[in-house]
Amino acid sequence: CRLYLKNCVKPETTTRFYAALDRARLSRFVPDVLKLAWQKQQDSVRYSAGLIVPSEAMKKVLLRCYPDTPPEKIHVIPWGIGPDDSNADDVERQSQELLRTYAFPMESPVLVALSRVSPEKGQDRLLEALALWETRPDYPPRGITLFLCGEAAYMQGRRFMKRLRSLAARLKKTRVIFPGYVSGARKQAFFALADLYVFPSRHESYGLTLMEALQAGRPVIACANHGTEEIVQPGFGWLVQAENDGEMIKNLRQALAEALSKQNQFPAMRSAARAYAASHPFSVSAAQVASLLQA
Repeated sequence: CRLYLKNCVKPETTTRFYAALDRARLSRFVPDVLKLAWQKQQDSVRYSAGLIVPSEAMKKVLLRCYPDTPPEKIHVIPWGIGPDDSNADDVERQSQELLRTYAFPMESPVLVALSRVSPEKGQDRLLEALALWETRPDYPPRGITLFLCGEAAYMQGRRFMKRLRSLAARLKKTRVIFPGYVSGARKQAFFALADLYVFPSRHESYGLTLMEALQAGRPVIACANHGTEEIVQPGFGWLVQAENDGEMIKNLRQALAEALSKQNQFPAMRSAARAYAASHPFSVSAAQVASLLQA
Protein backbone atom coordinates (compact mmCIF):
# COMPACT_ATOMS: atom_id res chain seq x y z
CA CYS A 1 0.00 0.00 0.00
CA ARG A 2 2.81 2.42 0.79
CA LEU A 3 4.91 1.52 -2.22
CA TYR A 4 2.50 0.74 -5.05
CA LEU A 5 -0.57 2.72 -3.93
CA LYS A 6 1.46 5.71 -2.64
CA ASN A 7 -0.14 5.39 0.80
CA CYS A 8 -3.49 6.54 -0.65
CA VAL A 9 -5.27 3.32 0.35
CA LYS A 10 -5.14 1.82 3.82
CA PRO A 11 -4.09 -1.85 4.18
CA GLU A 12 -7.38 -2.75 5.88
CA THR A 13 -9.29 -1.41 2.86
CA THR A 14 -7.49 -3.83 0.57
CA THR A 15 -8.01 -6.84 2.85
CA ARG A 16 -11.75 -6.07 3.19
CA PHE A 17 -12.01 -5.75 -0.60
CA TYR A 18 -10.24 -9.07 -1.14
CA ALA A 19 -12.40 -10.79 1.48
CA ALA A 20 -15.52 -9.50 -0.30
CA LEU A 21 -14.27 -10.90 -3.60
CA ASP A 22 -13.54 -14.21 -1.88
CA ARG A 23 -17.06 -14.43 -0.41
CA ALA A 24 -18.53 -13.69 -3.84
CA ARG A 25 -16.31 -16.40 -5.32
CA LEU A 26 -14.67 -13.86 -7.56
CA SER A 27 -11.17 -14.16 -6.11
CA ARG A 28 -10.28 -16.70 -8.81
CA PHE A 29 -10.25 -13.80 -11.26
CA VAL A 30 -7.66 -11.86 -9.23
CA PRO A 31 -4.14 -11.86 -10.77
CA ASP A 32 -1.88 -14.52 -9.27
CA VAL A 33 0.60 -11.98 -7.88
CA LEU A 34 -2.18 -10.44 -5.76
CA LYS A 35 -3.36 -13.85 -4.62
CA LEU A 36 0.17 -14.55 -3.52
CA ALA A 37 -0.02 -11.55 -1.20
CA TRP A 38 -3.61 -11.37 0.02
CA GLN A 39 -4.73 -15.00 0.00
CA LYS A 40 -1.61 -16.35 1.65
CA GLN A 41 -1.61 -13.53 4.17
CA GLN A 42 -5.27 -14.16 4.97
CA ASP A 43 -4.66 -17.90 5.33
CA SER A 44 -1.63 -17.33 7.55
CA VAL A 45 -3.60 -15.11 9.91
CA ARG A 46 -6.61 -17.43 9.96
CA TYR A 47 -4.95 -20.83 10.31
CA SER A 48 -1.67 -20.27 12.16
CA ALA A 49 -1.48 -21.17 15.82
CA GLY A 50 0.30 -17.87 16.40
CA LEU A 51 1.79 -14.92 14.55
CA ILE A 52 5.12 -13.26 15.31
CA VAL A 53 5.82 -9.68 14.24
CA PRO A 54 8.85 -7.49 15.05
CA SER A 55 7.03 -4.33 16.10
CA GLU A 56 3.89 -3.25 17.94
CA ALA A 57 2.87 -1.16 14.92
CA MET A 58 2.81 -4.26 12.72
CA LYS A 59 0.52 -5.99 15.22
CA LYS A 60 -1.88 -3.03 15.04
CA VAL A 61 -1.88 -3.22 11.25
CA LEU A 62 -2.77 -6.92 11.32
CA LEU A 63 -5.56 -6.34 13.82
CA ARG A 64 -7.01 -3.59 11.62
CA CYS A 65 -6.77 -5.82 8.55
CA TYR A 66 -8.18 -8.91 10.27
CA PRO A 67 -10.33 -7.63 13.18
CA ASP A 68 -11.61 -11.11 14.08
CA THR A 69 -8.09 -12.17 15.08
CA PRO A 70 -7.63 -12.55 18.87
CA PRO A 71 -4.95 -10.01 19.89
CA GLU A 72 -3.22 -12.61 22.08
CA LYS A 73 -2.55 -14.68 18.94
CA ILE A 74 -0.12 -12.03 17.68
CA HIS A 75 3.22 -11.92 19.50
CA VAL A 76 5.53 -8.90 19.22
CA ILE A 77 9.17 -9.99 19.31
CA PRO A 78 11.71 -7.45 17.98
CA TRP A 79 14.49 -9.33 16.20
CA GLY A 80 17.31 -7.62 18.05
CA ILE A 81 20.88 -7.87 16.76
CA GLY A 82 23.30 -10.77 16.58
CA PRO A 83 26.86 -10.66 17.94
CA ASP A 84 29.45 -8.68 16.00
CA ASP A 85 31.90 -11.37 14.95
CA SER A 86 33.99 -9.14 12.67
CA ASN A 87 37.75 -9.07 13.13
CA ALA A 88 39.09 -5.61 14.03
CA ASP A 89 42.21 -6.07 11.87
CA ASP A 90 40.10 -7.11 8.86
CA VAL A 91 37.84 -4.08 9.34
CA GLU A 92 40.85 -1.76 9.52
CA ARG A 93 42.32 -3.24 6.33
CA GLN A 94 39.00 -2.82 4.56
CA SER A 95 38.75 0.77 5.82
CA GLN A 96 42.17 1.59 4.41
CA GLU A 97 41.22 -0.04 1.11
CA LEU A 98 38.07 2.10 0.91
CA LEU A 99 40.12 5.23 1.54
CA ARG A 100 42.49 4.27 -1.29
CA THR A 101 39.75 3.18 -3.69
CA TYR A 102 37.48 6.18 -3.36
CA ALA A 103 39.99 8.83 -2.28
CA PHE A 104 37.35 10.99 -0.66
CA PRO A 105 38.46 13.93 1.49
CA MET A 106 38.57 12.93 5.16
CA GLU A 107 37.51 16.42 6.25
CA SER A 108 34.22 15.93 4.39
CA PRO A 109 31.33 14.53 6.47
CA VAL A 110 30.57 10.93 5.47
CA LEU A 111 27.03 9.58 5.25
CA VAL A 112 26.24 5.90 4.73
CA ALA A 113 22.94 4.28 3.72
CA LEU A 114 22.86 0.52 3.37
CA SER A 115 20.00 -1.57 1.96
CA ARG A 116 18.79 -3.12 -1.24
CA VAL A 117 18.02 -0.56 -3.93
CA SER A 118 14.24 -0.46 -4.08
CA PRO A 119 11.58 2.28 -3.92
CA GLU A 120 10.41 1.33 -0.42
CA LYS A 121 13.95 1.93 0.89
CA GLY A 122 13.65 5.63 0.06
CA GLN A 123 17.18 6.40 -1.15
CA ASP A 124 15.63 8.97 -3.50
CA ARG A 125 14.39 10.91 -0.47
CA LEU A 126 17.95 11.26 0.78
CA LEU A 127 19.31 12.43 -2.58
CA GLU A 128 16.52 14.97 -2.98
CA ALA A 129 17.10 16.24 0.56
CA LEU A 130 20.78 16.74 -0.25
CA ALA A 131 19.86 18.57 -3.48
CA LEU A 132 17.63 20.87 -1.47
CA TRP A 133 20.38 21.43 1.09
CA GLU A 134 22.93 22.33 -1.58
CA THR A 135 20.89 25.45 -2.38
CA ARG A 136 21.12 26.74 1.19
CA PRO A 137 23.98 28.67 2.84
CA ASP A 138 24.30 26.19 5.73
CA TYR A 139 25.43 23.35 3.44
CA PRO A 140 28.88 22.15 4.66
CA PRO A 141 31.60 24.12 2.85
CA ARG A 142 33.77 20.99 2.64
CA GLY A 143 31.01 19.08 0.84
CA ILE A 144 29.55 15.70 1.80
CA THR A 145 30.46 12.16 0.78
CA LEU A 146 27.52 9.74 0.58
CA PHE A 147 27.89 5.98 0.18
CA LEU A 148 24.68 4.36 -1.08
CA CYS A 149 25.47 0.68 -0.50
CA GLY A 150 23.34 -2.10 -1.93
CA GLU A 151 22.31 -3.79 -5.16
CA ALA A 152 19.13 -3.44 -7.19
CA ALA A 153 16.21 -5.46 -5.87
CA TYR A 154 14.35 -7.96 -8.05
CA MET A 155 11.14 -5.91 -8.01
CA GLN A 156 11.60 -2.45 -9.62
CA GLY A 157 15.23 -2.33 -8.51
CA ARG A 158 16.96 -1.66 -11.83
CA ARG A 159 14.60 1.11 -12.84
CA PHE A 160 14.91 2.67 -9.40
CA MET A 161 18.72 2.47 -9.56
CA LYS A 162 18.62 4.50 -12.79
CA ARG A 163 16.54 7.12 -11.02
CA LEU A 164 19.01 7.26 -8.14
CA ARG A 165 21.98 7.68 -10.47
CA SER A 166 20.13 10.44 -12.30
CA LEU A 167 19.41 12.25 -9.02
CA ALA A 168 23.01 11.80 -7.91
CA ALA A 169 24.32 13.25 -11.17
CA ARG A 170 22.45 16.50 -10.49
CA LEU A 171 24.24 17.10 -7.21
CA LYS A 172 27.03 19.66 -7.48
CA LYS A 173 28.57 19.63 -4.01
CA THR A 174 27.81 16.11 -2.78
CA ARG A 175 29.91 13.17 -3.86
CA VAL A 176 27.66 10.09 -4.21
CA ILE A 177 29.28 6.65 -4.45
CA PHE A 178 27.46 3.39 -5.25
CA PRO A 179 29.67 0.58 -3.89
CA GLY A 180 27.12 -2.19 -4.57
CA TYR A 181 26.44 -5.06 -2.19
CA VAL A 182 28.63 -5.14 0.92
CA SER A 183 28.92 -7.63 3.76
CA GLY A 184 31.25 -8.84 6.50
CA ALA A 185 34.31 -6.76 7.29
CA ARG A 186 33.68 -4.51 4.29
CA LYS A 187 30.24 -3.58 5.65
CA GLN A 188 31.75 -2.87 9.07
CA ALA A 189 34.39 -0.70 7.38
CA PHE A 190 31.66 1.48 5.87
CA PHE A 191 30.09 1.84 9.30
CA ALA A 192 33.49 2.74 10.75
CA LEU A 193 34.02 5.51 8.18
CA ALA A 194 30.52 6.97 8.58
CA ASP A 195 29.83 10.08 10.61
CA LEU A 196 26.11 9.38 10.25
CA TYR A 197 24.06 6.39 9.19
CA VAL A 198 20.94 7.45 7.24
CA PHE A 199 17.88 5.18 7.00
CA PRO A 200 15.33 6.88 4.69
CA SER A 201 12.93 3.92 4.20
CA ARG A 202 9.29 4.46 3.39
CA HIS A 203 8.38 1.15 5.03
CA GLU A 204 10.19 -1.10 7.49
CA SER A 205 8.64 -3.66 9.80
CA TYR A 206 11.82 -3.55 11.88
CA GLY A 207 15.17 -2.31 10.53
CA LEU A 208 18.08 -4.74 10.79
CA THR A 209 20.71 -2.56 9.12
CA LEU A 210 19.66 0.26 11.44
CA MET A 211 20.44 -2.01 14.40
CA GLU A 212 23.75 -2.99 12.79
CA ALA A 213 24.67 0.68 12.52
CA LEU A 214 23.84 1.20 16.20
CA GLN A 215 25.90 -1.84 17.12
CA ALA A 216 28.80 -0.22 15.24
CA GLY A 217 28.27 2.93 17.31
CA ARG A 218 26.95 5.21 14.58
CA PRO A 219 24.52 8.07 15.26
CA VAL A 220 21.52 7.62 12.98
CA ILE A 221 18.89 9.58 11.09
CA ALA A 222 15.79 7.60 10.14
CA CYS A 223 12.50 8.39 8.46
CA ALA A 224 9.56 7.38 10.62
CA ASN A 225 7.93 4.02 9.87
CA HIS A 226 6.70 0.98 11.81
CA GLY A 227 10.17 -0.24 12.69
CA THR A 228 12.15 2.94 13.22
CA GLU A 229 9.55 4.49 15.53
CA GLU A 230 10.31 1.74 18.05
CA ILE A 231 14.11 1.85 17.70
CA VAL A 232 15.39 5.42 17.27
CA GLN A 233 16.00 7.30 20.53
CA PRO A 234 17.05 10.96 21.04
CA GLY A 235 20.23 9.82 22.75
CA PHE A 236 21.70 8.46 19.53
CA GLY A 237 19.57 9.62 16.62
CA TRP A 238 16.96 11.71 14.86
CA LEU A 239 13.55 10.35 13.82
CA VAL A 240 12.13 12.35 10.92
CA GLN A 241 8.33 12.66 10.82
CA ALA A 242 6.19 13.84 7.88
CA GLU A 243 2.77 13.39 6.29
CA ASN A 244 4.05 13.00 2.71
CA ASP A 245 7.24 12.65 0.68
CA GLY A 246 7.59 16.37 -0.06
CA GLU A 247 7.43 17.22 3.61
CA MET A 248 9.71 14.31 4.46
CA ILE A 249 12.42 15.57 2.09
CA LYS A 250 12.34 19.03 3.68
CA ASN A 251 12.41 17.59 7.20
CA LEU A 252 15.18 15.17 6.30
CA ARG A 253 17.28 18.07 5.01
CA GLN A 254 16.71 19.87 8.28
CA ALA A 255 17.63 16.79 10.32
CA LEU A 256 20.87 16.34 8.36
CA ALA A 257 21.83 19.95 8.99
CA GLU A 258 21.03 19.70 12.69
CA ALA A 259 22.92 16.44 13.12
CA LEU A 260 26.11 17.61 11.41
CA SER A 261 26.02 20.83 13.42
CA LYS A 262 26.26 18.72 16.60
CA GLN A 263 29.25 16.54 15.81
CA ASN A 264 30.75 17.44 19.18
CA GLN A 265 27.97 15.28 20.68
CA PHE A 266 28.75 12.27 18.48
CA PRO A 267 31.14 10.53 20.94
CA ALA A 268 28.38 10.32 23.56
CA MET A 269 25.86 9.28 20.92
CA ARG A 270 28.16 6.50 19.72
CA SER A 271 28.34 5.10 23.24
CA ALA A 272 24.56 5.33 23.61
CA ALA A 273 24.05 3.58 20.25
CA ARG A 274 26.31 0.68 21.22
CA ALA A 275 24.59 0.36 24.60
CA TYR A 276 21.14 0.25 22.98
CA ALA A 277 22.19 -2.45 20.52
CA ALA A 278 23.85 -4.48 23.28
CA SER A 279 20.61 -4.37 25.29
CA HIS A 280 18.68 -5.96 22.40
CA PRO A 281 20.54 -9.21 21.62
CA PHE A 282 19.08 -11.63 19.11
CA SER A 283 19.59 -14.44 21.64
CA VAL A 284 16.75 -13.00 23.75
CA SER A 285 14.44 -12.91 20.74
CA ALA A 286 15.39 -16.48 19.81
CA ALA A 287 14.64 -17.65 23.34
CA GLN A 288 11.20 -16.00 23.20
CA VAL A 289 10.42 -17.69 19.89
CA ALA A 290 11.59 -21.05 21.26
CA SER A 291 9.40 -20.59 24.33
CA LEU A 292 6.37 -19.90 22.15
CA LEU A 293 7.02 -22.98 20.03
CA GLN A 294 7.43 -25.17 23.12
CA ALA A 295 4.20 -23.82 24.58
